Amino acid sequence: MSSVLRLHRHLVCVSRLMSVSKKKCAKCAKSDGSLRACSNCHLVSYCGRACQLSDWPKHKVSCRLNSNITVVFNFVSDYHEGGLSTMHTGTPRLDHIFDVLTGVEQETAIAELIERIKEQRRVCNDSNDFFGIAGHCLGLCSIYVKMKHFTEAEIEINRSTRYVKKIDVLIANDPIAQSNPDLKQLRESIDWNRLMVETPLLTVANESEMHDIEQMPMGPERRERTYAVVKTLFQEQNNSLKIANLNQCFKIDLHCICIIHAIDNEESGNLVKTRKLFENRMAHAKSMISEHGQELDKESVDTFQNFQWGSDLLKAMQ
Repeated sequence: MSSVLRLHRHLVCVSRLMSVSKKKCAKCAKSDGSLRACSNCHLVSYCGRACQLSDWPKHKVSCRLNSNITVVFNFVSDYHEGGLSTMHTGTPRLDHIFDVLTGVEQETAIAELIERIKEQRRVCNDSNDFFGIAGHCLGLCSIYVKMKHFTEAEIEINRSTRYVKKIDVLIANDPIAQSNPDLKQLRESIDWNRLMVETPLLTVANESEMHDIEQMPMGPERRERTYAVVKTLFQEQNNSLKIANLNQCFKIDLHCICIIHAIDNEESGNLVKTRKLFENRMAHAKSMISEHGQELDKESVDTFQNFQWGSDLLKAMQ
């Protein structure tokens, strides 16, 4: 993309941002025709120098970031230059939008960034640039994950995967293209972002299923549905481990232990299978404490140790 086109698009973005933020003074909220935008970032306005100086201690951090907002808008279109390897970890520029900017500045920056990526994707689509489309879908997925809009993120990661499959068809007989490092990094980023999307969606689905199971009477149907949800909890735990969410892994152990213990208290059903699952989860939780005790939530560890103490006591009494 030429520097002239980037500058033009940046000015369009800035003009839109200014139209939102220049409605009132950032310090006193006064709104009239005398407001003037900050000369550095152009994203906030003041009714006079006194308000601007008074607001500077608060505004200076975001001012420096806002003045470079074009870099954020361009991060997706520049991935060929900078590589995709940092996208799955979250670039600092994207983190700045979500971790530093607040209020209308953050909302406007996010909206403009999403629109910029969609615009670039439309251009790629017109030219059948499947690699570009997949990258832009991945960029949108990263933003939606940051926003915790996981359903939208899942749609984008699935789109990205479909376009990579189209690339595979095109390069099926081209070994050089198949070994392209950018394509490899794109696949790795897709795999990582899929984990980031699927894990919270699994959590929601498992919580919903457990809520339904808890409303059921004791009996064979409840036991079988419980066994089934334990399997999906194992999948959620495996995903959480891959993204290094150790506390979530340990809490899943606690959850499994509690629901399996409830089945074990019934005087019917496959108790051999139930107790095998129970011992397996107890052993896994102990190993997590042994390997990652300092990184785990103390309250969760205490809960497990109290449960273990009570379980050992009951065994000794039998």
